[in-house]
Amino acid sequence: MIDLHLHTDASADAQHTPAELFAMAAELGLRCIAFADHNTLAALPEGRRLSRETGIEFVSAVELNTELDGLELHLLGYGVDAERPDVRAWFDEITALFHEQAARRVAKFVELGLELTLDEVLAESSGRLPTGSTFFNVLVRHAANLAHPLVQPYLNVAADENAYIRFYFEVMAKGGPADVAAANLPTREAIARLREVGAVPVVAHPNRIPLEALEKMIAAGLVGIEAICSYHDAERTAYWLNAARRFGLLHTAGSDFHGMETKPHVRMGAMTGNDYVLVERLREAIAALK
Repeated sequence: MIDLHLHTDASADAQHTPAELFAMAAELGLRCIAFADHNTLAALPEGRRLSRETGIEFVSAVELNTELDGLELHLLGYGVDAERPDVRAWFDEITALFHEQAARRVAKFVELGLELTLDEVLAESSGRLPTGSTFFNVLVRHAANLAHPLVQPYLNVAADENAYIRFYFEVMAKGGPADVAAANLPTREAIARLREVGAVPVVAHPNRIPLEALEKMIAAGLVGIEAICSYHDAERTAYWLNAARRFGLLHTAGSDFHGMETKPHVRMGAMTGNDYVLVERLREAIAALK
């Protein structure tokens, strides 16, 4: 079994250290794992070290927030090399973009009548790039925000829902009331840059994105689809596996595990079809881009 989409605590919305994730993977009997933190490569050197120590195979990855013609999409980049100077320079640019985005997001929330400051957001993220959960946690610390119509609906969500995810996609994501212009990387450019640095671009948890968007990504150089993931029921999994076959793309399997605090219903490695052959095919695709 494998899991090619795990988040370490280098992502501001995830809770486990790289060592904890490797220990959990060993307990579950996983043969290969990948760290795919949000817009950062910070945990990848530790992942490679732990792989040598534990014998569990490791694939370097990253998850990029991107936007394609008004649609927010997440891209996974497999085989990214955090030691390459051009990769480091690119991620310096990405860090600057998302820090600037955070400042504009704070201003937008204030404009909408909510109380928070950029200093609070940066303190909450502890030096990491802020995520949706970062903003939500800061907002709910202000008593004055609790009755606000952009916060109140997410304070007592149903047991089978996730307040962080709902808040992000309904309030902060593209088209939401707290959306800010040019908040993410352009998808086509991100696909091209990933390929330029030898990383395989895969669309993460596509769920119900339109085939038209997939075709645009393929035209830009997309290589794969995360067909097997925690976002997909059996019907959605079959749909995206069929799409991968139809368009000649590889498919991957990843849980998008963050830990119980952020995504309590997502379990590491708990996907049907997460077979090791997917790693072999992915490594072939990575080698073809080097």
